[in-house]
Amino acid sequence: MDQHKLKIAEKELLERTLIGSIRALTEMLAIADPVAFGRTARLKELAVMVASRLAIWDTWAVEYAALVCQIGNISLSGETARKLYGGESLTMQEKLQVEAATKLTPSVVKHIPRLEPVTKILEDLASDRAQKGGNICDGAKILRAVLAYEALERTSRTRSIAINMFQSRRGEFDAASVNALLEVLGAPAQSTDDASEVEVSQLKPGMVINTDFRSVTGALLVPSGTEITAGLLAKLLNFPKQQLPQKIRIRPQG
Repeated sequence: MDQHKLKIAEKELLERTLIGSIRALTEMLAIADPVAFGRTARLKELAVMVASRLAIWDTWAVEYAALVCQIGNISLSGETARKLYGGESLTMQEKLQVEAATKLTPSVVKHIPRLEPVTKILEDLASDRAQKGGNICDGAKILRAVLAYEALERTSRTRSIAINMFQSRRGEFDAASVNALLEVLGAPAQSTDDASEVEVSQLKPGMVINTDFRSVTGALLVPSGTEITAGLLAKLLNFPKQQLPQKIRIRPQG
């Protein structure tokens, strides 16, 4: 019984304290810089569904690796982050910045006790082996595929185009991860055609932005795929109304 109580206490420490801290951190980053960190909700959503389909035993590690895998982007210049998000071509110097940002993430997370499985995924994801098709852990395989697809989904005109482009590159990624991701993407609930429009004042935490939300001058405020949190909602509501479009597109919920 004492051993059981100890295991329960460790589980609560992990789920309520460490993981709660990660959630708070990523939410603060998304509020401060939605362009660089707003995509984490979409990455987590896809990664968890793929891991579940593949029956990965440590799905929680994949989930939180997806949440923190963009932390290194805080080191990117504003221009590099904008181009990276928009799918624009990067200069060699900017590519080196992005590579360094990817390697920065595991070096930050490894200082957090009990998150060794998450650190392992991030280290494999940032390793040269990941780019050369070498042996990496299952979580890193999943994240590689999800990151590539999410970038296509974000920068393509339609979701169908993104899926077709991803399928044409399937040889670059783990076959099981690709197949599971394509199965997930075939779910009708993911269709962007059913998106609806609401006023900013009607937004609620938990809603997901369906397309890039820009000011009337064209400045990107919230990228597509960002989940609305209480903090982000407060930030949007503080914008002068004349600087925002009247409607914002959101994904169907359910």
